[in-house]
Amino acid sequence: MQTAGLRNVFGELDGNATEVNLEEVLTKDPDMLILIHTNTRDAAAIQDDLRALPGADRLSAVRNGDVLTLRLEYTNTPTPLAVQGLERIAAHAGRSP
Repeated sequence: MQTAGLRNVFGELDGNATEVNLEEVLTKDPDMLILIHTNTRDAAAIQDDLRALPGADRLSAVRNGDVLTLRLEYTNTPTPLAVQGLERIAAHAGRSP
C-alpha cells in the first residue's frame, strides 16, 4: 500500500488476515476499498454483495466507484503475483508503484 502511495485505514490492526465488519469500515469511511477473496466468483458479483449490505451506500468508496476486487494470491505472499497485485492496486488508484 505504501509503495502505491496509499494508507491502510486498518493498518494499526495486528495480523495478516484481519477481518472487519461493515460498522468498522463505515467508521473509517475509506476513499478506496480493496476486496480480497479466495473463491471463484467474479469481481462484479462480489462488489454487488458489498453494495447489498445495509449501509454500504454510505461509504465514500462505494459512492465513488473506488472498489477493487483481487484474489488473495495477488496480495498475500511474496511472489510475482504480489507484484501484479500491487500494479493493479496502483493503477486503480491512479498511481504508479
